[in-house]
Amino acid sequence: MSLSCRDSNVKLWNTYDWSCVLNLENIITDGGMYSACFLNYKNNNYIATTNSNWNAVCQKIAIYDFSGKKINEINDSNCNTFFIESYYDPNEENSDHYLITGNFGNVISYDYEQNQFYRDYNDYDNKC
Repeated sequence: MSLSCRDSNVKLWNTYDWSCVLNLENIITDGGMYSACFLNYKNNNYIATTNSNWNAVCQKIAIYDFSGKKINEINDSNCNTFFIESYYDPNEENSDHYLITGNFGNVISYDYEQNQFYRDYNDYDNKC
């Protein structure tokens, strides 16, 4: 996957021949994108992005399908989210799905199914 913050494009490349197999153009219309990752949820593939509006007042995690349509936004994801990754245990039948963000020594996880903050992994007293 390739992420272009300046023009808000997400591209998926075939690493065998380096052809572009998916190009989601301008999926962020009100700001920029910090990071993106794949999310496989209930055997469907999505792209999770960390977005910021141009005034950097609000950062959000947004979920897009492969057509570029926004299908979800994670509640309480208003911390700086420069890095994002998804996690679930494929060997556990009913594994929870998490989105994990990181920034300046802060790591925060979100429960995707519950659409909310799950846990903060840092030494600070506050959430962000």
